[in-house]
Amino acid sequence: MDTWSNSSASSEDSLLAATMRYVDNPDSSPTGSSSSLSSSFKRRRTFAQRRKEAEDVRQLHPNRIPLIIERYEDEKNLPPMERAKFLVPENLGVAELVNIIRRRLQLNRNETLFLLVNGNNVPGNTMTLGEVYKKDADDDGFLYILFASHEVFG
Repeated sequence: MDTWSNSSASSEDSLLAATMRYVDNPDSSPTGSSSSLSSSFKRRRTFAQRRKEAEDVRQLHPNRIPLIIERYEDEKNLPPMERAKFLVPENLGVAELVNIIRRRLQLNRNETLFLLVNGNNVPGNTMTLGEVYKKDADDDGFLYILFASHEVFG
């Protein structure tokens, strides 16, 4: 089983290191093509495996949210994240998460970034991830977020 660990960050990534922990998992980039809004993390693991991992992580880190961040599969303009599994503080704001993802992807100011929670909800920028988790966490205990450079909804 993967273990959750602190990120090793460069100096310009110090905010990320302070707020997000992730797993170094070589197969965590999105693959496959069963559905554009489905998670490759979900396809690689059974529900029972995901549920147990989320429960274990929440017991060890009760003030952190187990988060899966993946690129929308039909996305052509943005690179995939090097990792998909993250632990984030409950009080981290959605707007802060967007800024962190933008930095990780090295996006210019004029490049757009859209987030989808569980493939269908657009989170409000003023919400905390704790609030989003309570509202939209998957039955397996993870919060799934897809990112894209264009609107993939509606």
